[in-house]
Amino acid sequence: MKAYTMPVNLIVVIVIAVIVLIALVVFFSNVWNPSTAGVNVESLKNTGCNRFISTGCGNPENIELEDIDNDPLQDKENLLEICNEYYGCKKSGTYSAGPPEVFDTEAQKTCCRNVCGC
Repeated sequence: MKAYTMPVNLIVVIVIAVIVLIALVVFFSNVWNPSTAGVNVESLKNTGCNRFISTGCGNPENIELEDIDNDPLQDKENLLEICNEYYGCKKSGTYSAGPPEVFDTEAQKTCCRNVCGC
């Protein structure tokens, strides 16, 4: 009994078809959605800025927002963290005298106030 052999071209086409089908399933099942994070950050910033402005633009660390980065050690974000991570305010902080991980957060808070239009 002779075994049936498939041409290499047919095997390559089948493999490519399977990869394309898997990619389509992942794309349409919302497992991978690259545009969602940007929308969430912008809406979180807008929500936080509205609260921040309504409270007199004091300390952005006091404005709690929902978790955006799914950090298991932290269940809430605050407006200053959003400003630092997504709006460039982390670069505004200058190192103080002491360990290198200690930042002057007043510059970051000022940057966050500017982001919110205070």
